[in-house]
Amino acid sequence: MHWAHILIDDDINNAYAALLCVRRWHIAQYVPIRQVAMGTRPPSHITPLVKSLLRRRNKLQCKGKIAQADSIIKKV
Repeated sequence: MHWAHILIDDDINNAYAALLCVRRWHIAQYVPIRQVAMGTRPPSHITPLVKSLLRRRNKLQCKGKIAQADSIIKKV
């Protein structure tokens, strides 16, 4: 990939847009995308109680309450 067209551009917005384009291309080219699919039924060890605890932990982590989320994961 040649960088010359980015480096010689006088307009910073065009240079930035070109840089983002190159970055997207590199990510698409070299970072593999893998999808993991689970079956239609959850595994037997994930009970409704475990599901509710995991949901509560995720909500706390999203809110930034990591210490409380860690205490819930110990229960799981």
